[in-house]
Amino acid sequence: MEYIFLCIHFELSNKGIKFRLKEITNLSYLCIPLERIKKGMKFFMKKIFLELKNLDKLTYKIMGYGLIFSSIITFIAVSILILYIFLGVNFFYHLGIALIKSSFYIGTQFIICGIIVDSIKKNLV
Repeated sequence: MEYIFLCIHFELSNKGIKFRLKEITNLSYLCIPLERIKKGMKFFMKKIFLELKNLDKLTYKIMGYGLIFSSIITFIAVSILILYIFLGVNFFYHLGIALIKSSFYIGTQFIICGIIVDSIKKNLV
């Protein structure tokens, strides 16, 4: 059985963000052609970057503060996990893992909810 692995390469330029997919191996039972997947992903990524680029200033600011808050929680969680490595207390492990999961969840929710709130504001106003 063969598997396919796709690598996404992002390139920043003055014209915007370019990305491309690179196929590592073939997949014999893939029903959708790779070119179609590439086109779909390009469309999806361009749409997301366009949405992020055209956000309202207040929404963008709130999303930024949310991501900073999430990063602070992640830093605290990583510190607790390092403390677990040195001390070996299981409580620190569970606390650190719970905090890191929560911080990733909070960061994702800030991004998703920011895009949704912005699209609702643009459609209603």
